This record gives sequence, C-alpha cells and structure tokens, in this order.
Amino acid sequence: MKFQDRLPNVNLASKLDARNSALDYTLKAFKTIENAHGVALAGKMPIDGAETLANLRHHYRPGDPSSHAAFVRAYESQLELGGWARDLAARDSAIKLLRKALKLLDAAYLEAIQGGVAIGWDEAVGLVQQHYRAGDASSLKPAIAALQREMDIVAWRNALRDCGLWSATDVLDADRWEQIIRTQSGPLEDGMQAPWLYVLHARSATTWDTGLPMFFRLMSWNKKANAPVLLGPTVEIRQFVDPERRVSVSQKSLDELWQWMSFLGGGPEVSKPNTVSKLCAEAISEGRREVDTDLMHVRWTARNAVVSFKRPELVDRVNQVMLLLYPGALPA
Repeated sequence: MKFQDRLPNVNLASKLDARNSALDYTLKAFKTIENAHGVALAGKMPIDGAETLANLRHHYRPGDPSSHAAFVRAYESQLELGGWARDLAARDSAIKLLRKALKLLDAAYLEAIQGGVAIGWDEAVGLVQQHYRAGDASSLKPAIAALQREMDIVAWRNALRDCGLWSATDVLDADRWEQIIRTQSGPLEDGMQAPWLYVLHARSATTWDTGLPMFFRLMSWNKKANAPVLLGPTVEIRQFVDPERRVSVSQKSLDELWQWMSFLGGGPEVSKPNTVSKLCAEAISEGRREVDTDLMHVRWTARNAVVSFKRPELVDRVNQVMLLLYPGALPA
C-alpha cells in the first residue's frame, strides 16, 4: 500500500469554495472603495488611499455595525480635509459606496468564518497594505493573491484538524506543508494533498514509520521474533513511573499511541499541553494513581501501569497500521 493510502481523506473542496467566495467579496469591496475614491476625486475631494486603509484597519471590525459608523466618520474627515463642501452630491455618493464596500467585507468575513478559512483582520489588512495602492487597480491582484495564500494555509490546517491528521503533526511536520503552500505559484486546489504528502514523506525519511513503532518497541515487542505484538483490550507498561517523578520514556511513548488513536479516529486535535504524559505527571505529583481520557484509562502501581482502551475499533486500526509496516507482527 502506498504511503498516501494510509491517510484519511483530507477534504479541501468546501473550504476552497469558501475561500473563493470570500476573496470574490473582498475584491468587489476594494473595487468599490476605488470607485468611492474616484467619485471623491471627481468632486475635487482628493483622498489619501493609504490613510483610508489605515483607518479601515483601526476602526472597522468585520460583522460589527458600530465599527462601520466609526470608519465612515473617519472617511468623512478625509473628505472634509479634501474640501467636501465643493460637491455635496459627490460626497454623499462616495460615502454610499463606502458603506457598500463595508457590507461586502462583512460578507467576505462571514464566508471565511463559516468555511473555516478566516485569517485575523489586522493580518488581512496588513497584507493588503503591503500591495494595494489607491488609484492603481493592478495592485489589487497581488493584494488578493497574498490574502489567498494565507487563507490557503488556514484551509489546509483546518482540513487536517477535521480529519484528525493535525494530531500527528510531530510525525508529518505540518510546517513543511505550509511552506509549500506559501511558495507555490498558484492557489491551493482540491486533490493536491496526495503528492504533497508523498514528497514530504520522502523528505522526512522514515518519520512517519517511527512514531507508532517506538511505542511498540518499548511496550509490545517480542524480542525473540523481533516483531511487534499487536494490541489487545489492555497493555501493561513497565517502568511507567519514574522514581524521581520525572516524565518517563514510557509515558512519552504512550503519547505517540494516543496521538495515533486520535488521528485514526478522526477526532479533534490533540493539544500538546494535555498529552497523556502531561496528565499522568500531574496525577503522580498529586498522589493519584490513575488518569482517564476519552481514548484510554491508565492505572499504575509504584512502577508499572495498565492501559485499558475504550474504543476497540481504534485498537483494530492501530493494529492494521502495524501490519502494514510489519507484516510479520504477532497476534495479541
């Protein structure tokens, strides 16, 4: 079986649809702001585009109507400085266009939030400020492209979380994926993940195949046959408790198993500060002798521990992965 065939489906399609819709609204919003500047200029009220972006970043917050009023007041001040009494009709028209642009930005942010591709507002405006120049319509293209790259990062990350793969980032090195997204020439497209994962696997040598086997080599290995012993409903772990109350190697290896079970179960991201080893270390320091999680129950004596698994189907999936890696693995 190929490497990528071991992975759950990373579904990007819906997120990329949301990205496209949000970027379309954003492009329309900034074109509308361009039109507002043009109307103001025609009415002999020249506007500083850089100041408008700075005010947008400072006053406007997506989905907050009160921030619309604050930004419009700042824009009115710009018009006043430009001589807004010269053409009241142009002033009113420019402000009307500006309000329309804010509604488009609200729509863009809503699409991004609901689609799981939203980036921070300050970050978004900062990216636009780096590229966009008022009065230069061609500068909108690199500004939108910069937004697209960062939204692609968020889309990819959230897609990995949705399928449970993010919990295996120590093995799969998600930072490299994000670097690929940032440096590629075009936007992220659905179906691109399989060759990417294959390339990353080749770059990172055997990292995929070392995390889970590390647990088996320490906890469930037949030395005579030099092969792993597949998991049953429980597994005994020796030397689980360190006499000096430090996090033991056994506890750390249990983290690998826990991350893999979460990954294979399509569950939520495993938070690094709340790994099994962290929970066990806290329990030991408090004088307790057991830890209970959604995937397993760990109970220990002075040195050794017994781990009871709560989801038999995940035990089966872990065993299937080990059989892929070690066809000669021994039954539980």
